Amino acid sequence: TAAVGMGLLACSDCFWHMVVANTCLGAGLATTTTAAQLYLADISTPRNRAATTAPLLQSALIGFAVGPAVGGVLAQHLGFSLPFAACATGLLGSSLASALLLPETLHEAASRP
Repeated sequence: TAAVGMGLLACSDCFWHMVVANTCLGAGLATTTTAAQLYLADISTPRNRAATTAPLLQSALIGFAVGPAVGGVLAQHLGFSLPFAACATGLLGSSLASALLLPETLHEAASRP
């Protein structure tokens, strides 16, 4: 859903298209972030949970700090829709990689006390 929303932002040509795209993007990012936190909680123990989940927050903070600058440079030199298309491609790639490469954690979580 996040990749679809970002792709729609790349193609938006009016305000209402952007509203719909941002709604899809917000829903997608909310579920993606929640799923990532739950996955990390499943694969960690109470003893190492902070060390396991800290990189997720750190990567989000770095993205918030660096992303607008990179997007601004791309938009200035290559067009307004390119940063959104590049981000949509990255979101789609990370979704596919997560679905194909991450193992199921249900069995590990169920076996822990």
